[in-house]
Amino acid sequence: SSTNIMEFGDRFLQVKQNGLMMGMPYENATTIGYNRASEKVELTSFTNMGTGMLYLSGSYDKLTNKATVSGQMANPTGGEDIMVKQVISFGMDYLVIENYDKRENGPEKKTMQYKLTRKK
Repeated sequence: SSTNIMEFGDRFLQVKQNGLMMGMPYENATTIGYNRASEKVELTSFTNMGTGMLYLSGSYDKLTNKATVSGQMANPTGGEDIMVKQVISFGMDYLVIENYDKRENGPEKKTMQYKLTRKK
């Protein structure tokens, strides 16, 4: 399940998720906002599955209503850096977050997708 709330004067979207991932309890907190100074979409995220925080930044396309953000994180299982990209699709009744990882010398691959829809 997910709770999505606009906070701080509707400047930031706070996404909190609870559920099971690979049969284990899962919690995630993600904050997404547009930084007027840098003119970039910025995202922070952390989960109960690891001890690191993810920071991504990128652009927003008004025509498609999508943000593409990227950065790097330490692989919780091996410690090496992984390049991460997320494509976030915004709608009135949905939010889709697609996650892509790229390891050193490897191809980019889709690793996860969240499909959040408004409960009616």
